[in-house]
Amino acid sequence: MALSFVAVLALVFFTIILGSIIFFIVSLVLYTTAKRDFRELPRPELQKSLSTRKVLLIVSSIIMGTLLAVLLTFVIVLYSALAYI
Repeated sequence: MALSFVAVLALVFFTIILGSIIFFIVSLVLYTTAKRDFRELPRPELQKSLSTRKVLLIVSSIIMGTLLAVLLTFVIVLYSALAYI
């Protein structure tokens, strides 16, 4: 059974959103472990790793937040369109 173009597009869109959520969770775990390691043993080489992972966490949270805002806006627009049918 072939999927329609709209179904494939929706599947790709939801996969991108799921990927951004997974990317955020992974970067959050990496940042918290680096912060804990730096707190236990503060070395200068760990500070560079901590700052790199913090930037990665910020970028991933911006990507995830933007995509979730787009999804939420899309759902609200569809619900408001259905309300006036």
